[in-house]
Formats: sequence, C-alpha cells, structure tokens
Amino acid sequence: MPLLYPLNAMSYEPLHHKYRPQTFAELVGQEAIATTLANAITLARIAPAYLFTGPRGTGKTSSARILAKSLNCVSGTQPTPQPCGKCEMCMAIARGSALDVIEIDAASNTGVDNIREIIERAQFSPLKYRYKVYVIDECHMLSTAAFNALLKTLEEPPPSVVFVLATTDPQKVLPTIISRCQRFDYRRISIGAMVTHLEKIAREEKIEISTEAITLVAQLANGGLRDAQSLLDQLSLFSGEITSERIWDLVGATPEQDLIDLLQAIATGTPVSILQKCRELLNRGLEPLIVLQNLASFYLNLLIAKTGPQQLELVTVTPQTWQKLLELTPQWSVAEILKAQQYLKQSEIQIKNTTQPYLWLEATLLGLIPKVEAVIPSIIPETPKVEVAPPTPSTTTEKSIKAIYTDGSCLGNPGPGGWAYVVYSPQGVLAESGGHEHNTTNQRMELSGAIAALDYLEQTEYKDPVILYTDSEYVIKGITQWINGWKKNNWQTSAKKPVVNQDLWQRLDLLNSQLNVTWEHVRGHQGNEGNERADEIARSYASQNSTSVKAESYSNSETWQKILQNLEPPTTRALLIQQGVLINFDGAIARVGISSEKLLKLHKGKIANLEAAFSQTFGRSIKVTLEVANTEQEKKNDLVSFSPVIEPKTPPQALPVVEPKNPPQPSPVVEPKTPTEKQLQQAIDNLVKQFKGVIIP
Repeated sequence: MPLLYPLNAMSYEPLHHKYRPQTFAELVGQEAIATTLANAITLARIAPAYLFTGPRGTGKTSSARILAKSLNCVSGTQPTPQPCGKCEMCMAIARGSALDVIEIDAASNTGVDNIREIIERAQFSPLKYRYKVYVIDECHMLSTAAFNALLKTLEEPPPSVVFVLATTDPQKVLPTIISRCQRFDYRRISIGAMVTHLEKIAREEKIEISTEAITLVAQLANGGLRDAQSLLDQLSLFSGEITSERIWDLVGATPEQDLIDLLQAIATGTPVSILQKCRELLNRGLEPLIVLQNLASFYLNLLIAKTGPQQLELVTVTPQTWQKLLELTPQWSVAEILKAQQYLKQSEIQIKNTTQPYLWLEATLLGLIPKVEAVIPSIIPETPKVEVAPPTPSTTTEKSIKAIYTDGSCLGNPGPGGWAYVVYSPQGVLAESGGHEHNTTNQRMELSGAIAALDYLEQTEYKDPVILYTDSEYVIKGITQWINGWKKNNWQTSAKKPVVNQDLWQRLDLLNSQLNVTWEHVRGHQGNEGNERADEIARSYASQNSTSVKAESYSNSETWQKILQNLEPPTTRALLIQQGVLINFDGAIARVGISSEKLLKLHKGKIANLEAAFSQTFGRSIKVTLEVANTEQEKKNDLVSFSPVIEPKTPPQALPVVEPKNPPQPSPVVEPKTPTEKQLQQAIDNLVKQFKGVIIP
C-alpha cells in the first residue's frame, strides 16, 4: 500500500519538547531558583526531598530532570550544575529510559499501595548511576494515606536517593510533607523574558512573525512558557507573515483593539455604537461569555491605568494598548470602574445559565453606560407634550435625605443572598433597591447593601450629611473601628491574617471617604420601619435562588392581569380592573398606580391584599407600593418591566383576562370604557360604606 504520510512525519518533535531546557542556565524566568539549585550541586549540599510548586508551564518538571542529570552526569567525577547532555546517563534521562530516574504521575498512582512500592524500591542502591531520583508529578493528587506512608521515607531517606515532588496546587499537600522538603515556588514567566525566548525559537525555526505578534503570544500564554511554545507551533503552520489578527482568529479571544473600541462606545454613552460593536464581534463567531470575560479583564487593566499609570508590569497588554488605556482614563472615575466590574461579575452567571446569551450580552453592555440619564434623550424620540396634572407630594423627588437603611440576607451562609437599601426623605420613601448573588455570605450581603447605598449618594451627587442605619455590628465596627488598623497593617488583621471580604471593604472605604456619612447601629427585628423594609427587600432578593428566571420580558398589563386573577376581595378586584395599573415590577418591588388621589387613600389599607396576590402568583414575597399614576404611559399600563419576571418552578396555569363578575361582559376583547364621574363617585361611596360595615343592597 502507498504511504499516506511522509516517512519523517512520525519523527516530528513539538517545539516545547525540542526547546526544553537542558541546564539550569537555560531555565527561562526562574533565575533565583536556577542559581540556588546550581549552588547546592556545586557545594554538594543535596537535600533528600524537594517540592517544586507553581503554575503550569513554568519549568517544574524540566527542573526535576535537569537536577537528575546534574546528579548523574558522568562527564566528571562529581555532580555538576552543567550536565553535558551527551553522555549515556544524560541521554537516557532525556529519553525517559533511565532505570534509576523514575517519573510517576500521581494522578494515576494515587493509592497507598503505589507509594509503598516506591518506598520498597528506594531501599536498594542505584543500579548504574550515583543517585536514584524519584519525580512525583502532580503530587497533590495523592491520597492522605499515601502522603502519610511517604512521611518517614522523606524524613530519613536511604543514601543516594532524592525525591522531587511537583505540584500546581500546594494547598492540597499535607503540611507535614511540605515541612520535610525544600520548597521552591515557580512564578509565572514575565512577558519580556518570554518574548526574548520566543524570538530565539522563531529565528531557529525560520518562522515569520512580527514582534507585536510575539508579544501577543506571550500575553495570551498567561505566564506559561509551554503554552506559548505550543501556540507558536500552531502559528508556524500559517503561510506568510504571522500577524496579530491571525492570532486573535486562531485563539478565539476578543482582540484588544475591539475591546478598546467597546470601552470608548460605553464611555460616550451611545447605545447604537455599543450594539453595533457587539454585533460585529458576535458575527465573527466570538462567544458571548468570552467577550464578557475579556471585557472584565480590560476593566481591571483600566483601573490599573487609572490608579497607577506607571505600573505597566501589572497588566498583560501590549504597550500600544496600554497607551490607549491611559488615554481613556479621564472619562472614567474609580467608582464607575469598580461598579462596572461588579456588574459584569453578576452578569456572568446570567449569561452562563441563559438560553439566549447573545441577548443578555447586549443588555449587559448597555447597562454599563456610566450615566444613563445623559443618553435617554438620544434613545427616546421627542413626543408631543401632554398636559399632565402636577405630581402629588408622595411622588415628588426631594433632594433632602432624612436617613438610609441597609440590610443583607443569606439563605445558608454560604448560599443565595440578597441586599437592599431604602432612602427616606422627610416626605417618605425616596428610593429603594436591592440585588441578588447566587453563592455568598451574610457578611458580604450586609457590606453590599451599604456599598449600594453609598453608590446611590455618589450617583445623585448628594454631598450633605446623611445618617446610614444598619443592624450589622460587623459593618458598623468595621467602618468605624477596625478599618484604620487594617489599612495600617496592609489589610491584615491583628492576627496577621488577610482581612475577610477585603475587596468589599476597600470599595466601601473609598466611597465613605468621599461622602459625609454618619454610621448608626439599629437593632434588627424591633419594629423599626426602615430596618424592616430593608430586611424584607433583602430577603425577597435572596429567595430568587429558589425560583426560575424567564429570559423574556413581559408588559406590565400582562403581569397585572395575572395579579388581578388572585386579588381578593372581589370588590377591590373590580375597582382595580378599572382604575389600577402596574407601573413597574423588578422582581422584588411592585409599583402599583391608582388613577386618583382619593382612590389612593382608600386603597392604602389594601396593600396587604395586593402583596398576597403577588405572592400567590410568583410563589414568594413581593413588596408593593401605591402611588398616583401621573403620566399618560403609566395610565395606559403598556410599559415593560425589563427586569425578568420571576415565576415559581411549577408554572401556574394560563390565567384568563379578568373581567368584572357583575355584570358579566359578553365581549372580553372590547376594552372597558372609562366610567363617568357619577359612576366613579358611586363606587367610592359604596367602598366607604363597606369599610364602615354598612351592608350594601
């Protein structure tokens, strides 16, 4: 039969094998470790056991083989830090056929029996070499029993036996094992060192690649030289010069220039530009989750550029991209960048679990616009002015803030959680909001509620003194007593341990330093209106974990019809069919509008009935507020609640459109006519009589 491939096809050697370091001097980016091991061999101070830890592709296994060669090279009479690589011993170790150098994959040999076999063999002298070397790769995969069996041998090994343990996860190695080894921590290889090494390989292999493209390869390798060599090996299959564009297409990541353009569109607050750029990326085959993760990484780089313009070594971007990030920084505040990072973190869960990732990526990008108020006129076309009655005092936005209440809730700790804040003006509730996290703790939710409240003050540019109440002693003591000590100790506790929830404390401290906030403690569940309200909203958001979220949005009128079906008593239902509307519903708080101030006063006592109807419909607690529907859009009841509608896991049966029971309407398609003033007054009088206990004939 004819051969289907060239005779030399099987002799091909990948670049990461071909250019594996053969001496300690050839180790890339690990100069300190190479010098220490070389000196140990020169001074004949060989430890019985070594532990090499660090990320993948940083030289751990290569160092173990170099150590074995150095101990057994026969080019001299003693171990040498510069093995020749040509003698029988060196070549056998390089091929993996040396009898006295045994490499073991701990992932496949995890049991105590495997380790006992090694211990028994270690008792015998080397067959041909000076030292018998055991290299146990990924040693963290060994069982606890296997580790314990190895303890005595590591502490008092037989003469001429050296153990080398390599792992990417040292936290899983028993402390008793670590204490018996000389530990060497391999760091990620710097971009500069990696670029120099890759340029040398490209010259040797005659690969046409630009310096910018090599820098990009080093950046994408994320500190792992083996990954960089493998990627360069793939790129060498291209014909012609290798450019950055070809690299981005091969790896499927978002190009840096596209991320810069996306950041510029977000900064300018132009929704059309954001959507156009997003569609361009998706049409090129990029996955929505990859785009979101790459953008989150870019926000981190933007934060570093904002706070440390000289710290280029902290980022993994090309110098050209770094300069563009520096040019973008004046358009962003630190608080906006931190808020965007938190928003992207929460959105990642949604995109991972949704069946419409493209839709949610676009919605997420639009939500990153720093100041939505500034772009609303460009989104909504001008409409003829409609004369509307002036808003009532209960709906007028007041600049004066009386107090803020925050709270957090967690189901399980850790588990699903929610946070909330309620802002009070002298006239009543001015604003309230909340949020949900899938897997969190109660302390993080308490902190998140306080951070969100301070974010609200900053966004509204409120600089007057304000009192913030919370029932969390952890938050109160942390912000008023502990935080100064943490900062002096470089964010460590008095016990020299890292501060728990450091990311949230740093953000809270930054916001608190820019505002005039007095922190007060309030006892929880003691009947305080503000605290109870914040607690209820937080618990409502926390309970979202037990529900399923539908990706599509519903009009308020559709949601309102479902609520009316479950609303009792019938007289309240009949009146709200004619005079009630759902203004907004975000999954936790429902704003119900009433057509007049007079009816609003009558229905204040019916909030519990409405909350019961919402709870029955959606299977969880919902907060309801009543107000006068002022604008024409609110009265038409045709707005859309863009936040997803929460429904129980077992969906309710389809609910018919509710019609007044008395008298029945033969044509449900026909919209009910607006009642006359006389009919309305009669309905109000009947309601008043009913509330007073008068029997209506």
